[in-house]
Amino acid sequence: MKKYALIWCSEIPNDTLREQLLDAFRAEGEHWDVLSPADSDFGARAQHYAGYVISGSEKSVVDDVETPFVKNLLALLRGLYAQTAVPVLGICFGAQAMAVALGGRAGRNPSGEFRLGVEKIEWTPVAGFAEWLGSRPPAVLVESHGECVVEPPPGSVLLGSSATIETEIFLVGGRFLGVQGHPELDNWALQEILLPLHRSLVRADHWAAMERESKQPLQPEAVIALGRQLLTAGSLGLGEGPAHVRPAAAHQLREVFGTEIPMNASAWDRLIQDDRVHRSIYTDDRIFAREMNQVFAATWVYLLHESEIPEANDFRRAWIGTRQVIVTRDDSGHIHVLSNRCSHRGATVCREHSGNVSIFTCPYHGWKYDNSGQLFAIPGKAAYGPAFKARRLNLGRPAQVASYRGFVFATLNPEVEPLDAHLGHAKRFIDEWIGHQGGENNIVISGAQRFHMDCNWKMVFDNAGDGYHVPFSHQSLLQMTSERYGGGDMAYFAQADRSNMKLYALGNGHTCVDQRPDMFSISAWEQQRPQPGREPFERHVAATVGPESAKAVLESAVGAGMNLNIFPNLLLIGNQLQVIQPLKVDETAIHWYATRRRDADSELNTIRMRTQEDFPIMGEVDDATNFEECQRGLTASPEDEWIDISRHSETGKDIVGDQGLLTGPVTSEMHMRMYYTQWKRLMAAEPVLQISKEDFKR
Repeated sequence: MKKYALIWCSEIPNDTLREQLLDAFRAEGEHWDVLSPADSDFGARAQHYAGYVISGSEKSVVDDVETPFVKNLLALLRGLYAQTAVPVLGICFGAQAMAVALGGRAGRNPSGEFRLGVEKIEWTPVAGFAEWLGSRPPAVLVESHGECVVEPPPGSVLLGSSATIETEIFLVGGRFLGVQGHPELDNWALQEILLPLHRSLVRADHWAAMERESKQPLQPEAVIALGRQLLTAGSLGLGEGPAHVRPAAAHQLREVFGTEIPMNASAWDRLIQDDRVHRSIYTDDRIFAREMNQVFAATWVYLLHESEIPEANDFRRAWIGTRQVIVTRDDSGHIHVLSNRCSHRGATVCREHSGNVSIFTCPYHGWKYDNSGQLFAIPGKAAYGPAFKARRLNLGRPAQVASYRGFVFATLNPEVEPLDAHLGHAKRFIDEWIGHQGGENNIVISGAQRFHMDCNWKMVFDNAGDGYHVPFSHQSLLQMTSERYGGGDMAYFAQADRSNMKLYALGNGHTCVDQRPDMFSISAWEQQRPQPGREPFERHVAATVGPESAKAVLESAVGAGMNLNIFPNLLLIGNQLQVIQPLKVDETAIHWYATRRRDADSELNTIRMRTQEDFPIMGEVDDATNFEECQRGLTASPEDEWIDISRHSETGKDIVGDQGLLTGPVTSEMHMRMYYTQWKRLMAAEPVLQISKEDFKR
């Protein structure tokens, strides 16, 4: 049974209004709880619902924005938008709160007067919704508000407008629907409850006209249907109407599940549940093939750090899932991402991992491309005719390429949100990681340790935010460190649930295990396991910097104290970058890239290297063994279907904390629950994937 929450914000002692709202949107077989932002435990209670409806308040999102009541509501909305994929329907005050929480603006009604009556709402011919909405008459709803949404959140889709308010109905991110009017209320509720309640707010000379207006017939059915579709499907999508199923999408799901299932978020509910996931997402090669499009190609994927191609004509190969690309820097310093596939017969044109060249020549038939992807030489070109010459035959370029402070990402989805929005709350932690390295221009990538594992790529990402496994998987490492040296790095994981470490959900599948409260509580340097050269380095620091700077220099040699996980393939661990490369459903490569500091002397960079060699050599082998044994168990026992991810889901310790971030103990499996929410959203979508073979315009 699905559980929904009605966030009831009214303090009027009248159950009729609340019951009419529940009757409008509640379906048979659903469980609904009624919550209030005034509750002392509101933040904790308002978690883990399948959907939310927010309505009913005499408060002002403008005047009361600093009150605990409104703050609690705005924090919940921000958290739901950033860290989940659940639908939210905001009605009247709920729509205004939604707009403010997501970067829009609410304000006084344009008329300057309290609006109470009946409003006709014309549908906006939005691409994808036009056919669905165009078949329905204008909506006619009860309106009761002194404020309205003046400016919807960035990226909103406007679905309906009235003569008095332009932003009557709007959609954000496909799953946050704001409705300024009251589709749940009938004429009786307007005449017998709202008119007497608000009489003091209405001018005397308007009263008779308002009474007449209250008798006008209402037409709320289309808005109620839109709201019910949102709550049932989990999303209205962007660029497709409600309940619309693309034939290709249904065919792909039929192949996976053996039956035709409508293409929306609920189609994947069989596999991804609130507290468990199905084994087939790790073992079914058809799901893996879909992931390479929906998860890797359709969202932002990390390729490399700009310091890896510092000079003109430098290049390095990289991967968008299983798609191989070449990342180049041309002689003007511009970075290009190019498909490693000749436009002739499909042979790879670059067969070296990295290097410095200005031209890529296909070894098969000698076609030549410059390092912006431009085709400029074809042997025997006279054998080709006009039709051939009219084709675009440059190397393909993904739809979008962007960089955040030196980290280069790409996507084949031309409609995906900007990289800044995709990173969202993770940017704060990336910035702090960069700060530990001395700034974005101070970072140099210095080679990699590479592992090949016989496991699904998600095994690696599962573990990236798992603070539960440390004292068990790495028992031999911790025991050796304790017996030989009396403690050391990661020892604080032994009592992780009682530690000061935190796990943060950052939205869009990103998370962070923040070890810094325990790692740096006294001295991170002192907690390091001994590495070769440790004592000489301490003497070097003592001799070259003052006592007041010595600790900072020593601490810069150790890791940044966080496991920052950027979905789907980038992990910042200590001072290293770990990149996940899916190969097959049961094969994965991971690349541990070490870093140097430009401002450091050779002694500091040498000891940093010893520190960065430590865990991949001493600890990654533990993890790799467990990943492969998990894959073996899931493959060998198909009748045992489920993987449990419920740790701390029922203890009330995963709460919305500072800045609206969902925060929990480091042993919580919130990391998996949050990234699988994003995974499910992406797998249910039908993005258009594009490459461009047009000439590059300098």
